[in-house]
Amino acid sequence: MSQERILMDLEEAFGRLSDGLNAVELMVLGLEDVQDPYADGLYVIWRYLEREREEIERLLAAVSSARISA
Repeated sequence: MSQERILMDLEEAFGRLSDGLNAVELMVLGLEDVQDPYADGLYVIWRYLEREREEIERLLAAVSSARISA
């Protein structure tokens, strides 16, 4: 498998991960709205995963720009 294909697959997987995190964020907001006691715990998990998603996005952008300039 070529590096370009791997990068495309990685970008697709990243998109699915982002979609899943968006769904978790909506669940957190819904739980907060109904004042569910589990909202805080789920928020902590979501926030941690969101920070990691941002780091992966940064790294993916760096790899993508390196590929373009190569």
